[in-house]
Amino acid sequence: NYEPGDLSDFTNKVQIEADFKKSDIVLSDLKKLYGQFGRHDIIHFTGQVKGTINDFVLENIDLESDRNSSLRGDVHLTNMLTPEKFKLTGDIKEISSNYDHLVNLLPDLLGAKIPEELENIGFFTSQGKVAITKSSVDVQLRTIAQIGMSDVDLKLLNIDKGDLVSYKGKIELVDFRLGEFVKDSMIGDFSMVGEVEGEGLSIEKINIRIKGHISKHQYRGYTYSNIDINGVLRDKQFDGYLSVNDPNIKLEFKGLAELSDIKKFNFNADIAYADFLKLNLFTRDEKSILKGKIEMDLTGSSLDNIEGLISFKEASYSNQNDDYYFKDFTVTSENKDSIRELKVNSTDIINGFVRGNFKYRELKKLAMNSLGSLFVNYEKEEVMPGQFLDFRFNMYNKIVDVFFPDIQLGPNSIIKGTVDSDQDIFKLSVKSPEIEAFEYTIDQINLQIDNKNPLFNTLLSVDEIDSKYYNLSQINLVNVMLNDTLFMRADMIGGREKQEKYTFSFYHTFNEKNQSVVGMKHSELTFKQNTWHINPENNNQNKVVYDKDIKTYAIDDFNI
Repeated sequence: NYEPGDLSDFTNKVQIEADFKKSDIVLSDLKKLYGQFGRHDIIHFTGQVKGTINDFVLENIDLESDRNSSLRGDVHLTNMLTPEKFKLTGDIKEISSNYDHLVNLLPDLLGAKIPEELENIGFFTSQGKVAITKSSVDVQLRTIAQIGMSDVDLKLLNIDKGDLVSYKGKIELVDFRLGEFVKDSMIGDFSMVGEVEGEGLSIEKINIRIKGHISKHQYRGYTYSNIDINGVLRDKQFDGYLSVNDPNIKLEFKGLAELSDIKKFNFNADIAYADFLKLNLFTRDEKSILKGKIEMDLTGSSLDNIEGLISFKEASYSNQNDDYYFKDFTVTSENKDSIRELKVNSTDIINGFVRGNFKYRELKKLAMNSLGSLFVNYEKEEVMPGQFLDFRFNMYNKIVDVFFPDIQLGPNSIIKGTVDSDQDIFKLSVKSPEIEAFEYTIDQINLQIDNKNPLFNTLLSVDEIDSKYYNLSQINLVNVMLNDTLFMRADMIGGREKQEKYTFSFYHTFNEKNQSVVGMKHSELTFKQNTWHINPENNNQNKVVYDKDIKTYAIDDFNI
């Protein structure tokens, strides 16, 4: 229908009414009339059309495509031929599709407007109301997708600017497979109800304020429940409030946690109860329960440059061995003029420091190189030059048992030492009234190691070693380096009645193939009233040669 003269403005003034029944149209043909359509699909549809080409309503539309997309409902389109003013509103009874199919239908209109991250939701079916313009989307939709269900009332702006899309509204997710959406295998299903406002959809670009309740969050195989959240999530950073009232973790968190390249933590956490074993966060111990108040203020990209403090108050840790309580426990780290200092301070656990220029991951290599420097043939591990450190720790209870369950140090144990990679210096002093390790009890141990001492390199004295197998007492061991060979002598008394006596003389060196050589010099032992001699001729046999990884070894003649 049209009035005289309307044909001159056909797209805006000529009224068209049509009733389509069992109709088919090929997109590539439709594209010739309207260039915004794609090419590779065929649409089968029924419905009524009313309006002009540039402003029309599709009523009772029932549409399916060969690519398995479908639409049922009423749709109003305006300014179809003017993309800058384009608008689509719809009362959708059902729409089924996926990201690829929608973009293929209207690549220029929707391809630039639908964020690529939505491709991860897979095939979906939705119902509700929508309003779409060139730069905005307003939706009230319930959606069932391959990765879960959602119920949203959202206004999205800047959808034509890719990952800078902004949004505001309410959202409910039910059993949403969040890990698949963000491509993180550690994360599983996620259910929440809340209000959101922000921009960006990718982990790198997201900047969103969330206030809501999380009823399900699966992480590392555990399902967390009953979480309240109110904060801002942006660029791998959370800043706000988090409350968890889960059967296996109860905590309140206030502050900042940033997991970008430069990590930053500035928060207070009150942990009423956390079962790390059931949470699958720490599975070494048969029991792993932490309680306490934590204050953290740390900044850095790695252990080698991190600075700040961690403070524990009124804390406790329980494992299968014992319950460990400490009133206060503070760790501080400071870097100044290339010197790093780590201090540990607790009135009832441990006091001490590590100070120097060093890489944490190379500490073992530094020690091995310093000890290996005693041998001409030792091949040093490659480390950064200029590293050195001094350390001293006074331990007041069996806190070592928390980190090494098979080892317990008695109260008032002292460990101190020095390592210098350039000067090949290694000094270590260990004094403890008692050490329990691997079903052995060691009383009054005093260990001194100094690879530069001309009189001895190692001096060890132990009052007694008690085990269910055999007892040793009055143990003394000394070694010294002579001509590229480390000579050792050990004297001890054995047996429950202390009637057995042992005197061992042995050595260690490296041969020209950088293989370890351990050999026995003339040694003597008295066992069950019999005296035995090892290498009575004191020759260069009676030895074992093995490579660094102990994969191959050779045993020379032993004479006992």
